Amino acid sequence: MVYRLTNKLFKIIKKKPPTDLYEEPNPFLDWAADHFIFGGHRYIIVSNCATLLCWAYSAKGVNSSKKFAESTAESIKECMEFYEFDEQWERFIAPSIDEVHFRKVGDPKMSGNLTDFVRTAKLQLHLCPGISTQEISRRQNEVPQLKRKEINPIEAFIKLSLP
Repeated sequence: MVYRLTNKLFKIIKKKPPTDLYEEPNPFLDWAADHFIFGGHRYIIVSNCATLLCWAYSAKGVNSSKKFAESTAESIKECMEFYEFDEQWERFIAPSIDEVHFRKVGDPKMSGNLTDFVRTAKLQLHLCPGISTQEISRRQNEVPQLKRKEINPIEAFIKLSLP
């Protein structure tokens, strides 16, 4: 698993960002993440780099690289179950979930996508007090990504699974 983190998130998990640009050949294992605070609560949004399928979760207690890796793996699994991507989880992601590599978000487009996800999540939290992270994630994944070949993140993830 490759987790591409923002500098802010590296500070939170108390890890120094590596300087090399590791390229993960398996797009199912390449995820980017950012952190934000709203209403005194901490959140993390994680997104598959190839498809922009994303999932938000509570970052309470996430203060080390180990806790980040564990909670993010659970979050990705929850996302896969929510969208009935159990086969993709079992076949492509679960076998590599314990082999974790941290890298910086090197792609400016991915950084921009994470920024957009955070802004949208904050807006949803503001407009819909008490909204669940699952509902935030569902709404995020329904937003068309017009600058991408596959504009729907869910459909893009399905296409990624096809031979």
